[in-house]
Amino acid sequence: MYSSQTRTCKVSYKHGIGRRYLFVEFRTGVYWNNAIHWIDRFGFIVYFDLDKEMSYEIKTPAFACCDLNDIMNYRSYIFESRDELLLVEIYCPLITKFKIYELKRDYSNWLVKYHVNLEEFDGSLFPKSMKPSLKANQLYEFDVLSLVLGGDNGVEPFLVVETRMKIMRLNLESKTYHILRDYTSPRITPSDVPYLYQWPHVYQFAMSLYNF
Repeated sequence: MYSSQTRTCKVSYKHGIGRRYLFVEFRTGVYWNNAIHWIDRFGFIVYFDLDKEMSYEIKTPAFACCDLNDIMNYRSYIFESRDELLLVEIYCPLITKFKIYELKRDYSNWLVKYHVNLEEFDGSLFPKSMKPSLKANQLYEFDVLSLVLGGDNGVEPFLVVETRMKIMRLNLESKTYHILRDYTSPRITPSDVPYLYQWPHVYQFAMSLYNF
């Protein structure tokens, strides 16, 4: 941990990264509840409590109801919005229908926040026949880049989703969408790169008064 006041670092905790943690996305941590959270590809969230300087694990809803032994059938995301930790879990064969969960602040339970059906937005964007394309070494034909909750200013909650041709804002309540970026040709990904690393990593913008 680095202190900007003393400009020094200290080792607060040593964690053995064994085989159990091979599928934890340590590159995309989410800060919430004074802890940093990382998603695991087998139905777990690992988080580091900054007060206690210890790491912990919690199970996601899919752990109890789905067979996650086959990682190719599962995709998950965590986001922070309006001081809530949100989870998106998608698993085959219903990859266009999924739930968004909210985690209670004491880590005791997951609550269903939204039911999402991508087919309700536009059949041409997310056709019912959309299936994983294993030959192309790509599990899903879309990726969830961001999740933002609505506020008192009348802005409704929305997802930012990328397909191979578009980046779109999907409004969860009105079932409307807005295309943010339209590619002239499908985005090409290397065929020899594992599917977990073919989509870009997106990081939440944070206001800061610090000048570099």
